[in-house]
Amino acid sequence: MEMEIAGAGLHDARDNDAGPASHNKRRGHDERWSDGAMAEPKSLPSGGTQGSVVLQIAGWPIVSRYPDRVLGSQGQGRSPDKVDPSQIRDFKPWCSYNGFTFYRQTGSPQNVDVGRFTSNLRYLWPLPNTIEGSSLHAITTETLKMNQNSSEESPSLKELKEAIPASCFRPSLLESLAYLARDAVYATALVYGALQIPHLPTVQLRVIAWVAYGFCQGLVGTGIWIIAHECGHGAFSAHRRLNDALGWTLHSILLVPYFSWKITHARHHHYSGHMEKDTVFVPPTEEQYASRKGIDIPALKELGQDAPLLTLLTLVGHQLAGWQMYIFLYSSGGKDSVGRGRAQEGDALNHFNPHGRLFTLEQRWQVVVSDLGLLLMGGFLYQVGTMVGVANVLLLYFMPYVWVHHWIVAITCMHHTHPTIPHYSGDAWSFTKGALGTVDRSFGLMGRHFFHDIIDHHVVHHLFPRIPFYRAEEATRAIQPLLGAAYKEEKRQGFFRSLWRTFRECRYVADTGESGETTGVLAWQSAGPRE
Repeated sequence: MEMEIAGAGLHDARDNDAGPASHNKRRGHDERWSDGAMAEPKSLPSGGTQGSVVLQIAGWPIVSRYPDRVLGSQGQGRSPDKVDPSQIRDFKPWCSYNGFTFYRQTGSPQNVDVGRFTSNLRYLWPLPNTIEGSSLHAITTETLKMNQNSSEESPSLKELKEAIPASCFRPSLLESLAYLARDAVYATALVYGALQIPHLPTVQLRVIAWVAYGFCQGLVGTGIWIIAHECGHGAFSAHRRLNDALGWTLHSILLVPYFSWKITHARHHHYSGHMEKDTVFVPPTEEQYASRKGIDIPALKELGQDAPLLTLLTLVGHQLAGWQMYIFLYSSGGKDSVGRGRAQEGDALNHFNPHGRLFTLEQRWQVVVSDLGLLLMGGFLYQVGTMVGVANVLLLYFMPYVWVHHWIVAITCMHHTHPTIPHYSGDAWSFTKGALGTVDRSFGLMGRHFFHDIIDHHVVHHLFPRIPFYRAEEATRAIQPLLGAAYKEEKRQGFFRSLWRTFRECRYVADTGESGETTGVLAWQSAGPRE
């Protein structure tokens, strides 16, 4: 039966059997559904701008995944009514489809109604059992955030862990070694092919071949970097010494100080999203950003966006030198994130000094071992350079090296920077809030194959970093129904477009309190209008 409301076509959902058995039968048709006892609708969300409004008809609420854009009856001449916060306290995440989270109200019947997102109207419509007498309500972004942050709505780590199959927490040494062997074969084959490049007949062909080699070897090298990262988390195998020995070897080959970085990275996982204690990508406050621009805060509000060319140059510099700035200068770390004491102005913080305050006294020898790995690899590259020439070392090793750390910086930035993800200061922070302050992205086949799914399933990695990457998708699907709208992903927009948009819009953070009130929750701000 077809019904029309304000020009938007609605399908009656009463003929959909919404029981678990029916849902399981239908899931073979569309794997974008998460676990949950909901029937697959006839009309599915397919696109459009996602927003921050809960729509409710006949007692059934539906909320979109991202709370950064207001969803409304654009072009229809209607404005949804606000609803009292008390009316949403009993809403529980039910299941999700293709980026949308569906909520149900406690005690409601099991014939779940579903919604579709019409891209032409940019409107999210529920499909109710009955249209007559139904009402349309909207909840503001602030109300939604308050509801999401309540203890009633936030699942505990224990609940999340219990929802994940136990097998996800058990790394397979054989499976991990198989992925490493595959990457090693790729890298070896690429080097063998690169050694044939000088025999190509023309300069143009040789240039194209070297560029292609650098890009492809950069993809493979990033995968090897990620496997070493798995070793640091204890997710490669159940054997700690094997993990550290292999991780140290792989990271040293890539000129990464394994133990030094492992220490600060563990601190990042423990304090992710903390304005003072996180170790990487801590954003500037509005006061700091205004000071850099040499203006006051009121003037900052009127500041336009940088010219696209300036933004592009800044982004390129960030991608080319971001890793070195972090590893040599500890840039973007919080002031309370060091191992001993508190960071002071003029502190020379880096990942190579065993006596620096970045590390505790007990960690000094791990830093020394990390430095030893770098010295051994540096000596090896020097010897190779004396045999094949410096130019060949630059082409064979350092060109892929630049690509590898471009990808690492881009991936990390995109995971922890998004207009809807807040940062927290002081008592407003908690481990779960920080871990959920990440966003799953997508880089298509290259991300899934070469980058070992680290882009696609980073939220669960921050919650449970000991889960191997090849179990992350299963674990993510298991916790999505519990997390509901607290789970963030952005996979519709291309990776590079998202990087550009994120870099241009997310400039600094400001407290979300009104009239000078301090809440400890800091939201991203943009200099100038958003795209």
